[in-house]
Amino acid sequence: MKRLLLAFMALTLAGAFTAPAYAGILDAKNQADCEKAGGVWIAKDNKCGAKGQ
Repeated sequence: MKRLLLAFMALTLAGAFTAPAYAGILDAKNQADCEKAGGVWIAKDNKCGAKGQ
């Protein structure tokens, strides 16, 4: 039970620290804001997406 609790806490913390990283990408309304947030501008859809690896 202790391992399950530790695993849940680790996943919760990981989500808490990665969610703000994508917030700027989702809020970007133009290409300059998108690139500033670290995303990739998708011209055909006029929206910002996350960089692929």
